[in-house]
Amino acid sequence: MPCEKCEKKWGKIITPEVWKAGAKSSHSKSKLNENKYLTKGTNRFDPMKKEKMKSCRICKKTLHQKGAHFCSTCAFQKGICMMCGKRITSVKDSRMSLV
Repeated sequence: MPCEKCEKKWGKIITPEVWKAGAKSSHSKSKLNENKYLTKGTNRFDPMKKEKMKSCRICKKTLHQKGAHFCSTCAFQKGICMMCGKRITSVKDSRMSLV
């Protein structure tokens, strides 16, 4: 749960780009029978490498959101923004459990 300021930095939407001529999703520039893994090189993102991915500052779980410092579980329980750590909600009188 990011704060309003960090929500602008959050990133891209999940839905794919609408098709139109010249879009990234159009296949006009791709070659026939091209192996993308070999042509792009070795600098591709590998999700299994731990050194590239950050870990949560509280529970040390691997984060999957770019720019985040806390996982969504810890951010919800503490009532803080997952990107900057700013307090969003008061958890004094609330039972912030996931069960």
